Amino acid sequence: MTREDHEVRETLVRETPKDVVALMWDYSNGYLLDWHRHERAQLLYPSTGVITVRTPRSAWIATPEKALLIPAGLDHQVKMRGVVEMRSLFLTQSALPRVSTECALVNVSSMLRELLRHAVHLPKEYDEQGADGRLIKVILDQVDLTSSRAVSLPQPSDEKIRWIERHLIDSPADKRSIEDWANLVNVSSRTLARRFQEDIKMPFRDWRQRLRLLAAIRLLADGHSVTQTAHDVGFSNTSAFIAYFKQATGQTPGGYF
Repeated sequence: MTREDHEVRETLVRETPKDVVALMWDYSNGYLLDWHRHERAQLLYPSTGVITVRTPRSAWIATPEKALLIPAGLDHQVKMRGVVEMRSLFLTQSALPRVSTECALVNVSSMLRELLRHAVHLPKEYDEQGADGRLIKVILDQVDLTSSRAVSLPQPSDEKIRWIERHLIDSPADKRSIEDWANLVNVSSRTLARRFQEDIKMPFRDWRQRLRLLAAIRLLADGHSVTQTAHDVGFSNTSAFIAYFKQATGQTPGGYF
């Protein structure tokens, strides 16, 4: 999507008087929507593929099972993995008043999935009092912001931690200790540990586990087995991976997907 396409879309959403505007796009594997923001909150849903959404504070993964609600005015970047059929709702404050200042994952039931696929084909000037308006109301009733435990990765601002992050994103199974990383970035392990606490409010070990979890969600959404995924992201065994996944998300990998 070019900058001109983005501006056309924003103009369409802004000039549409409805509280909910549903739009669709298809993206190729690896496509990057660079940093941008919207005047309305956005429910971002990849009905196929997987997307990574970065905000200045966190990174999130959305899948065909988990949509992402992005608050109005929040800068974000979107990276596609696989062919992504994107279905989005743009929402005014009155349509969904529960939106916070940070993103939120939304469980996508089979019912909500089909409703979203149908909504993008509604006329932009749909009759709010007719069948189309009732369909939109059902969709809003289905957007439950409390049903999915937040799984996000705090984004570092410290350059040395960002350098470590880039390496671990490419190789999440890397088992180097904080002492090893400290040597690579030319600081003491004590200094690096303090920087993690000050910058992302999380110890290195916990942050690396969270990074591995998001990498695992991407792999599982691509169809990789639980056993292979556990190995590829650095867990010692499948049982340990399943236990951590359930602790972090409230569900087993099978339940999550």
